[in-house]
Amino acid sequence: MIRKFLKQFFISIIFMVAVTGCQQKSEQKNIVESPFLFKSLDLMHKNPQGLNEWNLKSPEARYEYSRRLIKAKNPSGILFSDNKPSYNISADNGIIINDGDALYLEGNVSIEKIKSQKISIKGDRLKWLPNESLLVIEQRPFATTDNSIIQSDIVEFRQDKQELSFIGKTLIKRLQSDDKNIKVSSYEIRLQSGKWNLGNGSIKSYGPIIGINNTSNQSVPNYIKGYNMSGNTKMNYISVESCELNQLQQSLLANKCTWNWNEQKLIAEGSVLLERDKGKIRTMSDKLEARVGTDGKIILSSPKSKVISIIEIE
Repeated sequence: MIRKFLKQFFISIIFMVAVTGCQQKSEQKNIVESPFLFKSLDLMHKNPQGLNEWNLKSPEARYEYSRRLIKAKNPSGILFSDNKPSYNISADNGIIINDGDALYLEGNVSIEKIKSQKISIKGDRLKWLPNESLLVIEQRPFATTDNSIIQSDIVEFRQDKQELSFIGKTLIKRLQSDDKNIKVSSYEIRLQSGKWNLGNGSIKSYGPIIGINNTSNQSVPNYIKGYNMSGNTKMNYISVESCELNQLQQSLLANKCTWNWNEQKLIAEGSVLLERDKGKIRTMSDKLEARVGTDGKIILSSPKSKVISIIEIE
């Protein structure tokens, strides 16, 4: 659609040149090309099947013919999924290269989901490759949902797969809300890169991960370490392998730990070892459950599971 629009535009320009084209050749050589000014711009891009993929509007734009480049002010538009509006997109400035093969948006870049779950992706600079269904935010990117804030070095959004990739150091913070305010909670997760499907809510990360809880009044916060995180943001849980939990006076090792943040519940499974009082009391079980108290402390129990406890007496 962009090429069709530009073709019609240049037919008009050629006609204007033909009408006023009685100039000397020497004069034509001295003419310096000036960009064409649009008082408004409205571009629609469709896929080979004729379905809408994206559109972009601007109240003012300039087109440089020799460079096949459009500079747009305050661009805004819509990303489509299955021919239906899916995300709003906007920025302070935009550049459209080679009739839409690549787009760059700069300044207050925002991508916001139109319906269902609240999802917002923001940053300072966006590289957009429509033919690859890829949008890359490279400067101060972060994503916000109903209950989380996710920050990373680089964020990639695959429009066709509805998938966010976090590249580099990534920090996930939980949000808490009441009747009046939304605030950042004391829970945060630190990891190295990961993928999150915005459609079904699944989230994965390979490598080390650490979860920290700063709500406790103790000087040392509770934390959970592990590897290879998987979970689902719509079902409000994450799981990590080879997990290690530490808090004042007790520590825990297990093959797997699952945390449900809505229920404030932690489940440790597989060769669970709990040590209390600096290792003087050791408890072994196939499964232990825990709840996080209002003071941030983790309270462990072992419902319906066999427990072996060893107490060291000095």
